[in-house]
Amino acid sequence: MGAADAKAVAEMASREFSLIMRSPDWGRFSLIWLTLTTSLLLGALLYRGHSAGMDRPTGTEWQMFAGYGLQALLAILMAQWTVRRLRRDLYNHRLDELMLTRCSPADIAMGEALGSAVASLWLVAAAAPVCIFMCAIGGTSPWSGVRMVLSLAPVGALGVWFGMGWGLAFTLRRSSSIVSLSKWWFLGPFLPLWIGWTLLGLCAGIWPLLGFLPSGLQIARTAVGFIRGAMELLVRGFNPLLVAAAAADVGGLVWWSNWLALALVTLFMLRKSTDAVYASLATLSERDVLRRGTDAW
Repeated sequence: MGAADAKAVAEMASREFSLIMRSPDWGRFSLIWLTLTTSLLLGALLYRGHSAGMDRPTGTEWQMFAGYGLQALLAILMAQWTVRRLRRDLYNHRLDELMLTRCSPADIAMGEALGSAVASLWLVAAAAPVCIFMCAIGGTSPWSGVRMVLSLAPVGALGVWFGMGWGLAFTLRRSSSIVSLSKWWFLGPFLPLWIGWTLLGLCAGIWPLLGFLPSGLQIARTAVGFIRGAMELLVRGFNPLLVAAAAADVGGLVWWSNWLALALVTLFMLRKSTDAVYASLATLSERDVLRRGTDAW
């Protein structure tokens, strides 16, 4: 985990998870999640039960839309949950109390984030009946519902990492907090476009030179065809944005490879979020003062 103390983060994550599970706020939060997922299911039943909604969209397409809706709801709710807990720690003196554990503020923040990410699996499990019923509505196998449930797990963790970056950026209001958020969360999705434009520029520069070589143009056409096939394979078979569509068996997509891409993105953003937390909280004032007559937690 980079500069983080893995043991301290694991201890804080275990403590935070136990506090979340016993918190009345988490109970209300879970009730909101169940209300939203049930509303989504009831909306699907009412729409599909009407004569005009039987065929358009199709069952698999409706299941795909439901999968994307569940992913969006879970990511937004977990981001909001993380921002609220982070602001509570920074605005009041709870962080000073946690410093009695002899952990750094960054270790505490990352432990809370990991605890929230594990707690998001509780919401994923609560959405399992809805996913199974969506399979029945779409006329697909129950395995499709299992894949939809598994597709929600990395999204909940991504919502936590984004909430951590957002909370640090707009709570601390320091340049070091905003750079990592804008670099990896706002500019990161444009990386495939940058790679595409780079490849087009290389082709435009190399193509005229190959014209002076024997069979150079044929080699260029073969290379372009190979690159195009490789890009299509990556877009369809290793795309984190197509996980819900692949879970619903839309377009003959491969689910496990797209899910693996989503899991790798989640782990990558975990690493970058760790760096963001340490760079942001390093600007806080020194709080490790000597306390006499107290025991370390």
